[in-house]
Order: sequence, then structure tokens, then C-alpha cells
Amino acid sequence: LPENWDCFNLKGSPNAINNTGLSINDFSNNPITIYPNPTNSLLYLSEINEPFNVQIYSTLGQLVLSQANSNILEVNHLAKGMYYIKISTKNSRQTSSFVKY
Repeated sequence: LPENWDCFNLKGSPNAINNTGLSINDFSNNPITIYPNPTNSLLYLSEINEPFNVQIYSTLGQLVLSQANSNILEVNHLAKGMYYIKISTKNSRQTSSFVKY
């Protein structure tokens, strides 16, 4: 291990290179809040001021729900477990996770 930990980059990984060449813009100015987490039946999204699409994926990568322009998602039909939610607008994308109990 190096004696001097100045080799850490801004993300905290030693000797890692931060390259955002393949990334897209995030909702960095107004991150979307997903609540409640965990949930049993309904999942709410904070206000989004432009058209958007929501996709929910299982941990196996299977698309289990796809919806447009709705801030309330019914997830009661999903099996218990962890899911990934992708919220996309014309120019931005945010991915998060939630637990269904």
C-alpha cells in the first residue's frame, strides 16, 4: 500500500481514472426522489417537469414495468425483492433502486 494516499481521485478509488466520455447528463440539479423505500404497493416519484419514461427492472435485468409520465407507480404485483428503476427524459437519465416487501 502506498504510504501517501494522495493517489485517491475525487471518487475515492486509488489510481482510478474518471472518464465520463460515455456518460449522459444526470438529474444533477433536481434529483428525483423515489419514496417510500421499501414499499409494498405504491411507489411515488417527486415532481418531474418534462415528459419522462419509467422502467423497472428485476435484479436479473428483466423489464417488469414500463410507464410514461406518471408519478405514482403500482408495484403490488411485483415479487418481493430489490428492483432497479430508470427514469428517462429527452436529455437525462437517473437510475436508482428500491425494495418491494
